[in-house]
Amino acid sequence: MTRHASPRVFAVLLLVLFCASGPLAQIKSAILVGTADGQIIRDDANTLWKATATIQRPGTPLARLVATTSRPGNPLDTLKAPSPVLASSECLVDFSDYDALNLLSYAPEGKEPYAEDTFTYSPWWFQACNSLDHAVVRPLAPYDHYHLSYEDPDIVPCPGGFVQWGIIQDDGTCEDIDPREKPRRLSTHDPWGAIHIYLYDGYGKRTFGLNGLRVYGDSSVRLCYKPAQEDDSGWETSEPGGSTSPGIWLCWDALGAGTWDLSNYAGYITEVKISSTGHAGVLTIDNIKLKVY
Repeated sequence: MTRHASPRVFAVLLLVLFCASGPLAQIKSAILVGTADGQIIRDDANTLWKATATIQRPGTPLARLVATTSRPGNPLDTLKAPSPVLASSECLVDFSDYDALNLLSYAPEGKEPYAEDTFTYSPWWFQACNSLDHAVVRPLAPYDHYHLSYEDPDIVPCPGGFVQWGIIQDDGTCEDIDPREKPRRLSTHDPWGAIHIYLYDGYGKRTFGLNGLRVYGDSSVRLCYKPAQEDDSGWETSEPGGSTSPGIWLCWDALGAGTWDLSNYAGYITEVKISSTGHAGVLTIDNIKLKVY
């Protein structure tokens, strides 16, 4: 004799199915690129996800040792042990420092001073972190400039050209701005541009830490840094930009859009070089946090 499930069993099964796919299903949280914070979406597997904005932390960087040794030696012997320090401070490079923007008074013919048209030439970014040390952010050769774009989307080229920028009014006029007072963020000229960052004390590069930065856009960045080491290292290694130098470089190949905490890795370094991963797009960065020892 065939036995049939009771109506009560069917009701229980329907309730289970409803809970697995309906409003009672568990909502998981994740960082969802291109999704607003708090937005809930359903994936192809019928799982609910809630976007959360959070600080990201990368894994251990990869050592980029290239077999172009010109002198024998053990690279491990060339690393300096960190010197004890009494205190340190953080220098925030968010491209809104008035004094640093005021230094950009030079502009080639046809361009505007203070990077009003976003084109930024020498001395590029030279920001005082204290009475002795300056944060330097410059383009890598062969480029002689990068762009300091405005964070305020209402600041646009005034009618008649791309030299003077301002805010378009309701009557069509263009309100002048002081470009030294407007927060910016840095972008390379094209996907092949790269950025060089270091701390300068009046005599040369000095040791610092890279606590973090923010990456914008759809293209990830390749970030490499150089640990403090002896200048007479026994190894010559390839570095970002195509040249070689003594010592080693450590790199993350793909830091995507978001705020990155690098403080557990990039301490006691001498320079940083950043490029677009695979030259897939223009790199855009901001809020570079340097630890000054």
